[in-house]
Amino acid sequence: MISPQIARYSIPLLDDTRATEMIDLAHVRFDRNLSEAEVQVLRDSASSLGLTEPGQDAERREIRPELVRWLASDPRAAALIDPKGIRVWGFSLSSDLDLGFSGSTNCPSRR
Repeated sequence: MISPQIARYSIPLLDDTRATEMIDLAHVRFDRNLSEAEVQVLRDSASSLGLTEPGQDAERREIRPELVRWLASDPRAAALIDPKGIRVWGFSLSSDLDLGFSGSTNCPSRR
């Protein structure tokens, strides 16, 4: 059995490992110039930790809907998403999101 002290540090380490791998995959799929907002969505989606609700007056930075579709449909990326799902909190999409034919079981969570 893992001690509570080790478990407390293991989960964020696993989250960081998943996020790093997901970011690397996104760089290959898109480009090296992911926006800060897009990197944050990748980190949030890999995280097992709770997220802070964005304030109603918080700035809504834009992300590409293609990134969300890729997260939802690419098997390698989907395997790195925490069971909490794709989390797009405090961001807006730069255009319409089409998940048709994506075969996704990872529905984005938006706030």
